[in-house]
Amino acid sequence: NLKKVEAVLVHKSELLFSSIGNEIMKGLTRAKEEGLCRRVGVSVYDPDHIRLLSDNFPIDLIQAPLNIIDQRMIHSGGLKYCKDNNISVHIRSIFLQGLLLSKLNTRPAYFDRWNYIWDVWENWLEKNSFTPVQGAISFVNGCSSFGIERVVIGFQNMKQIKEIIDNKDTKAISFPEEFLNIDQALSNPTKWKI
Repeated sequence: NLKKVEAVLVHKSELLFSSIGNEIMKGLTRAKEEGLCRRVGVSVYDPDHIRLLSDNFPIDLIQAPLNIIDQRMIHSGGLKYCKDNNISVHIRSIFLQGLLLSKLNTRPAYFDRWNYIWDVWENWLEKNSFTPVQGAISFVNGCSSFGIERVVIGFQNMKQIKEIIDNKDTKAISFPEEFLNIDQALSNPTKWKI
C-alpha cells in the first residue's frame, strides 16, 4: 500500500544506452515528478560508467560494489566524482558476494590462484583480532570521507544480520598494500568463471 518509494534504480546501466534508454529515463523522471519516487538512480558494475551516465541522464543515486578486494570506486575517482557532483552513493558487495566470509579452503577452486591474497586476508584478520565480518566492515568504515549514504547487505539468516549489525561500528584501520590493484578476474564478480 505504498504511495511512494525512496528510489528506483535501473539494474543494468547498459539499458540506458540501448534503443529504449531514453524512454526508460523519461518514465522514471515522470514517476519522480509525479511523486511516486523521490530519487532515480542506476546500479553500476564499472565505475567508469558513472560520469557517462551522469552526463547523459538526471541521476540522483548510484549503487556500486565496494570492498577490500574491489576498490575500483575509490581508485577510479568514482566516489569522489559522486561526492563532488551531489550524487548519492549506496554501496553493495562489501563481503564480495560472501567470498570474504568464506573459511579457508572452502572457496571454489576458481579462486585458488589468489591464495596469496587469502593468506594476506586471513593473517591480517588474525593480527587485528577481527572476524571476517569485522574486517570487511572496517574497510567500509574507512571510506566514510567519501560520503557513502547507505550500505546494501545480503544475509541468509537472523544470526548473520545480527552479527553485521553488532559490528557496524568496527573501527577503520590500515590495510596491507596487497589489496591494491587486484586483478578484476577476482575483484569483479561479473568476470568470475565458476
